[in-house]
Amino acid sequence: MRYLDLPEPTRLSLLRGFVERSWHAPGLTAEESAMIHARISEPQAYEDGLRLRAVVDAINSAVDFDALNAAERAYDDVATELNQRYGDGVVALSTGAEELGIRGFRGQGFETRSSVLVGEELVAS
Repeated sequence: MRYLDLPEPTRLSLLRGFVERSWHAPGLTAEESAMIHARISEPQAYEDGLRLRAVVDAINSAVDFDALNAAERAYDDVATELNQRYGDGVVALSTGAEELGIRGFRGQGFETRSSVLVGEELVAS
């Protein structure tokens, strides 16, 4: 199953949580804007999207191999849970050769944003 095969309320709620968690979209297309502002009709799917994005972010921010290994294990735990809930193949596993996250979803035009404190200044990276 792919995320496109999910019922529309589930798909939009899952994607909204995944995108909303940590992405900044400077120039949204109409489709992306609709997705981000979609009504959360399934709170569980929305929360699952938030959780999935959090574990993806943890992998991307790992500073050493121990942290990366722990983040990948946590990601695979969440991915396995979501695949059981929504159908095998909705979320890519870390052992696959795919981009981590919702399989088949590519947020064109999105930038991942984080902030760090440098001295006394807050810097976006």
